[in-house]
Formats: sequence, structure tokens, C-alpha cells
Amino acid sequence: SRVHWSELPSKFLASLDDYAENDGLIFTGVGFFDVGIAVMCGKLDWLADKYVHVGQPSRSKEEIIALLRHRLRPVRTKSA
Repeated sequence: SRVHWSELPSKFLASLDDYAENDGLIFTGVGFFDVGIAVMCGKLDWLADKYVHVGQPSRSKEEIIALLRHRLRPVRTKSA
């Protein structure tokens, strides 16, 4: 859906339960490109330091890094 930038904060707050229920990854103080660069440079420990808990299962820094590695695995498809 199209959301005006001024509505993003309230939309985000209204979605916090969804993020928690779906084990979403939320970071503070970083932008989209910062996340991409951190991933490409292997700085998952830095990214884990920016993780924000909003109701997801409680995790240590090491568990967050492991979750990031798990979710960043290549997607394999079977050839026809």
C-alpha cells in the first residue's frame, strides 16, 4: 500500500505486534543501506548491537548473529 512518509511512524507503531508475532528483525540507528553494507561486509556483530527487542523471543547477541546468518543463507531451488 502507499503510505505517505509522515504516516510511517504511526504505521510502524501499529505494526509492532505483527513484528513480534512474526519474529521480525528491527534495528535502531541504521538505514536500509547501512544494513546492506553491514551484511555484505560480514559485520553481523555490529548489526546485532543495533537489534531492537519488541516482543520477539529474547536472544543474546550470539543468538541474534546466528539468526541473521540463518536468514541470510542462499535460497536453493531445484532445477527442472
